[in-house]
Amino acid sequence: MFYKVLLYGVITVIFVALLGKINSNTSLYTAENNAVEFIFPVWDWGHPWLYVNMDSNGVSFKKPHDLPLRFAQEKFDAQKTRSDLVCHEKGEQSNECEEELIALDNLEIKLDEAEAELETLIEQLGDDIRLSKKYEKEQFEF
Repeated sequence: MFYKVLLYGVITVIFVALLGKINSNTSLYTAENNAVEFIFPVWDWGHPWLYVNMDSNGVSFKKPHDLPLRFAQEKFDAQKTRSDLVCHEKGEQSNECEEELIALDNLEIKLDEAEAELETLIEQLGDDIRLSKKYEKEQFEF
């Protein structure tokens, strides 16, 4: 009996740990019309392995063309917040602030590239382009 309880306890701990790992590698977004967007892995620079969009029209696995731009914008916004915080705490002349600003400049370049790529796709595809709805990322607390 003791070994059975121990085995089930270990399996439960492993399962909970795996759920946390899966949650940290996924993005679940919801829109105002109860649409849900699931992206795995988190982004992979806008080209995820699995993309699922569920709304009132059904389920779709077709990725919107603006995912790389959305990813770059999220990364840029997060880095901007981080660099503002570091530069405020450490000072404008510190090495940490300079490193954060360099990282911000690199992400701004990637953001500009993603915008140019999306504009090219819009010109090529016209009305056939798939753009994302306005989604908000769900925050999970464990």
